[in-house]
Amino acid sequence: MLSMRLRLADLQEPRWRPEGGRWVSGESWIEPANVSTLVMEVRDDQTPCVRVRVKECKRGEADFVEVVMTSGEARLTAGVFGTAPLYLLEKAGELHASWDVAALGPHLSTERLVPRVVARTLTRQHRYTSETVFEGVYRLTERASATFTAAGLGIHYPEPAEHVLEPRTLRPGVDPLATLDELLTDVIREAPSATGCVGV
Repeated sequence: MLSMRLRLADLQEPRWRPEGGRWVSGESWIEPANVSTLVMEVRDDQTPCVRVRVKECKRGEADFVEVVMTSGEARLTAGVFGTAPLYLLEKAGELHASWDVAALGPHLSTERLVPRVVARTLTRQHRYTSETVFEGVYRLTERASATFTAAGLGIHYPEPAEHVLEPRTLRPGVDPLATLDELLTDVIREAPSATGCVGV
């Protein structure tokens, strides 16, 4: 969960320094959300490459947003869980990004709404996509990456996962209905109910 403004000119010779809760280089800045469960790591020892990672403070697989900046390019990657999507907007050679789309308000216009996304939102038929209700604003979701260069902003998705084409063969003597009944019974037993009835 972070907000930022990146100018490609500031990535030519980056001089990132902490300043008031942000990391600043020229007119560019990166700021993590003010949440105690987040930590921001900055690695600038591989000049001119600077790597910023904002992640959860927990052991194991923590969700993260990563920004890798080199001369003329910034690459953003969302973590595998996608708990904090990032909204991106390229305008006048600057990349504006935030986990809160409302923070991009000064750059948004109600005259540039995307009708099909607005219709999906109003009818609650959301699609898992990078599109948002505002033209030119993209949502960076889990396992996706965005590249910001002089050519503009590009969103890249991983290759689609292979889907199961046929069911697995059951082991001899296994009764799938009895197993399902046992699993449902265990789950329902844990559900608190004042009437003693639970519907599934």
